[in-house]
Amino acid sequence: MDGKCPIHKTVPQWVSEENYFFRLSAYGPKLLEHYRRNPEFIVPETRRNEIVNVVESGLDDISVSRASVAWGIPLPNDPAHTVYVWVDALINYITGVGYPDMNGDFSKYWPADLHVIGKDITRFHCVIWPAMLLSAKLPLPKTVLGHGWVSFHGEKLSKSLGNIVNPLDIVDRWGADALRYYVLKEVPLFRDGDFSWELFIDRYNADLANDWGNLFTRTVSMVHRYRGGKVAEGTLIEGLGDTFASALRDYTEAMDRFEIEKGIEAAWSVIRRANRLVEEKAPWNLAKDPSRGAELDALLATLVAALQHVALLLYPVMPGKAGEVWETLKLTPSLDKVRLPATGAPIPARASGEPLGPSKPLFPRIER
Repeated sequence: MDGKCPIHKTVPQWVSEENYFFRLSAYGPKLLEHYRRNPEFIVPETRRNEIVNVVESGLDDISVSRASVAWGIPLPNDPAHTVYVWVDALINYITGVGYPDMNGDFSKYWPADLHVIGKDITRFHCVIWPAMLLSAKLPLPKTVLGHGWVSFHGEKLSKSLGNIVNPLDIVDRWGADALRYYVLKEVPLFRDGDFSWELFIDRYNADLANDWGNLFTRTVSMVHRYRGGKVAEGTLIEGLGDTFASALRDYTEAMDRFEIEKGIEAAWSVIRRANRLVEEKAPWNLAKDPSRGAELDALLATLVAALQHVALLLYPVMPGKAGEVWETLKLTPSLDKVRLPATGAPIPARASGEPLGPSKPLFPRIER
């Protein structure tokens, strides 16, 4: 692009100096064998294919020092050189947990289960870093996930380009959970996605305020209005247990594949079904007929169970709001201590006889 870096829009400069090198070229066969034996080492598949092609085309030895850069860590055997910043940065992964002390935190936290990195630095993490570890005879991380970029009107968010959307501005106005939801839902880890204020507000109002927020406020309000805040013990409405179990299964499978947007969609399948149930059963009509009190009790208990499932599923994505729901429903133990049940098994029914907390807007609607 006119001789400029396509990402940073700057003109590269040619420099020449004496450096120390790491014999990266010697590790090509070992890296390819590791990729073959451990396909989960690089995800998604597109990044793995890219890295395999790079290694198969042949690796050059790389410079690990700089003689012209004064700032940095001096090379131990030659203080006139500083360590190449990426070598220093990669080593931090293990020195940060105690290496070279092989006990304590290092043995506890290494090898890492997952490195989450930007797609533009996969070669550092999937070629140079594992070669360094092989050279040191240290175990490699289990998985390196190269995520896509968040763009703003089609351009990568970049400080050098001056098109940064300050996340704190969003958090201050609408909360961290709303931003987390938008980014994780609209920008799947395996591809790029775009941010715009228009789309953010649309997603906030439609998904958070209307879908989840409305289900929460009207369920809690109806429990207070019709049953003094208490949820009757009883059987859930037929078929909803299957909905919950299916959502749990889909959620677990998606999250195991790092497809967080599909995990969110599994939670939303419960939200949508519960909202349809309100329209189908019309609790305001059931409340007028004393002979249908059992139906109303079952409906309200089912809606509360739906909110319980949704809060647990969305806790990793929106911990603040999920926690608010959990506390309002008077569920125990605290949400951070609850774990998903075995695949296919429903979450145990709410056992607390304590009245629900007050109804309040979970996501106040944004007026344009």
